[in-house]
Amino acid sequence: MNKLPQTPIYLVQPGNPLIAQWKQPFEAFARKDIHTFTIDVPPEAVDEMDVAMPQQLVIALQHYPHLIDKFLFSLELKFQQIAGSELYYQEDDWKSDDKYHRWFCKMGQFPLVLFFLHDREARFSILAGDILADKRVTVKKIDEQQESYIGIVGNDVQLVSKRLFNACWLFHLFCHASGFDPKPCIESILADFDLPVTYEQVRKQYEEDVLKGIELRVG
Repeated sequence: MNKLPQTPIYLVQPGNPLIAQWKQPFEAFARKDIHTFTIDVPPEAVDEMDVAMPQQLVIALQHYPHLIDKFLFSLELKFQQIAGSELYYQEDDWKSDDKYHRWFCKMGQFPLVLFFLHDREARFSILAGDILADKRVTVKKIDEQQESYIGIVGNDVQLVSKRLFNACWLFHLFCHASGFDPKPCIESILADFDLPVTYEQVRKQYEEDVLKGIELRVG
């Protein structure tokens, strides 16, 4: 059986200015006894469907592999009412606004972010924000405390499963030869979404693709 290469497969190569850009905030986060890394999102970023900052953070993080574990599910996005201010929308406000569902779905074009977002509903929007915005979901009440379950149906199950598979595949690649084992995290995400995707499927496809050779292009 052919062995996988033992060198990282980088999204951007060492020396890219993006890596140095995040060095100081990453080091500050590493030193602090905190477990959330907060990014303020100005309103124009959502209006213009600009998702570059969270994506760039994750791309740069690959070059700081000792921080991958701490960054998992730690990224908190706070949506400003006015750019540069400390006035933020409440969670209920942005979670009920289709514009934000579509913004997260746009971010899902680079699905690695899924593994770093702190908010579970935001992670769901990464995979299914367009489906939520188009009201192609079923809502079921699961207890008397108004807790609800949002489900996807029909062809959307296959669509979201494919997106989830691609996210897990890319996370495996992201962690390649980093010293961080992606399996527990991928299995946790798969269990959370309960879709017809298994870790074994992801791992098999990932190994086959790496052995064939992968050419990455990150815009």
